[in-house]
Amino acid sequence: MKKMFLMLALALSSNQVFANDWEMLAKDGYAAIAKTKLTNRTFDGCEYDKVYQLDVGLYFKCTRYKYLYRYNPDVYILKHAIHDSYKVVIADEEFHGVLLR
Repeated sequence: MKKMFLMLALALSSNQVFANDWEMLAKDGYAAIAKTKLTNRTFDGCEYDKVYQLDVGLYFKCTRYKYLYRYNPDVYILKHAIHDSYKVVIADEEFHGVLLR
């Protein structure tokens, strides 16, 4: 399973640094379960409690500050294989937060 995920991650990556990030997430037990976009298409970083609506019907609520501006970025939702924990990758960057319905 991990080998298949790594192959998928490498195929999706645009450069070696991004591939290494996906490899580290896979080694930590995370796999992509959804690829989506932001409903409003503009991502202007995370501030504590800032909420973004995703096209898949979920909301991503930021829990830490991190600045990045992108228009219409890809959003990946990753889930841990054993634990009930998730990660969100927006425009090839990992952001801390929670997923809400």
